[in-house]
Amino acid sequence: MKTVKKGAGPGPFLLAALVFLLAASLLLSPKTVVVASTAGAKLWWEVVFPSLLPFFICAKLLMALGVVQFLGVLVEGLMRPLFAVPGPGAFVMLMGFGSSYPMASILATDLLRRGECTVAEAERMVTYFTTADPLFLSGAVAVGMLSRPDLAPVLVGSHYVAALVVALAAARLAPAAARTWKEPPWPSPVRAGAALLESRRRDGRPFGRILGDAVQESVNTLLIIGGLIMLFSVLAAILDQVGLFSPLAHLAGAIVAPLGLPAVTGRAVAMGVFEVTIGARAAAGLAAPVDLQVVAIAFIMAWGGFSIHAQVASIVQGTGIRLGPVLLARAAQAALAALFARWLLASPAAMDIVSKVMVPPHGLTALGALGGSYSPLGDLAASVGAGTGAEVFLSNLVGSLWGALEMGTLWLLLVGLYLAVGGRRQRASH
Repeated sequence: MKTVKKGAGPGPFLLAALVFLLAASLLLSPKTVVVASTAGAKLWWEVVFPSLLPFFICAKLLMALGVVQFLGVLVEGLMRPLFAVPGPGAFVMLMGFGSSYPMASILATDLLRRGECTVAEAERMVTYFTTADPLFLSGAVAVGMLSRPDLAPVLVGSHYVAALVVALAAARLAPAAARTWKEPPWPSPVRAGAALLESRRRDGRPFGRILGDAVQESVNTLLIIGGLIMLFSVLAAILDQVGLFSPLAHLAGAIVAPLGLPAVTGRAVAMGVFEVTIGARAAAGLAAPVDLQVVAIAFIMAWGGFSIHAQVASIVQGTGIRLGPVLLARAAQAALAALFARWLLASPAAMDIVSKVMVPPHGLTALGALGGSYSPLGDLAASVGAGTGAEVFLSNLVGSLWGALEMGTLWLLLVGLYLAVGGRRQRASH
């Protein structure tokens, strides 16, 4: 007869009990489950799937064709001293910032499996570059949820400034060797071309197979993400039905109180702890001044929600990447984003500068339908039939493709600037 292994602790029993309680709740509340899971599926199909699929496929194609390795060599001297990651980390950063939360973890694990980075470097990329996307912040939140397009620069600016501050500060904690160039710091097109050819040689697949694999892997990943969104939507609805959101709201209110957020925002923050879209929509519906709504949303969007963290955990499983640093970075970014948003709203001069620098993406009005289609947790039933799925799907797909084009242009400008400066210094050194 087998005995329980000593030192296992209560963890396995607690997890089994929680899953059993969840299963029992599903059986006792079938209507809540159907409404919540349908709303989660609607969110995945109309927002997540068309937003992420083009990014996923393009990213995998660029990686398989060696383009990421080519450009990675060119910006190696920029990424290591700043973020303690190799040159291809620039691709992870821009695609992660320009796409949505799980993109950085997918690209970082792909680089790790291809031998382009170490486990520690991949962990830093996931930790630093897991963010929301500007299209969702601007269109779904500022236009759709708040009906205030003028607040888009505040949400976008506070989100990405906080992410960059956390990344730059955390990189200082990395070993000094991680911030040292493995190759000469100045860009070399010869080495970059050699890296591209070596990457293609090691891959060896014809383009037709690369394309098919990229589509298949991207869709499989998005199916996992969709399942997790539905699960956490159901979990949040059940917690609300059994009355557990009240104590969670009090706890969340106490946590965000040092950021200047009143207790009235606690419920929305508690919702955002589980699912970011539901939480942001609840914050936008608060009976509070719009400034407080924006600060609460900035906190929620930077945190990401357990649904996003579960997606990241499923993607990095088996790679050695730890989830603890990711959670700590998201908590730090949430606090900083709320503080930055509060400062921007209180400073007209800073607001004017940010509004001129961070122009909202094109297609903002069409993307506003995303935010307007989703209601707070208590009104999930109304959200299931809201909006026209085909219009929202297509507008989000177009917005995603435009965002990919904008990110690609920004990346090329960054590389061109670095090449110009690096080439001038290299000629001066001779």
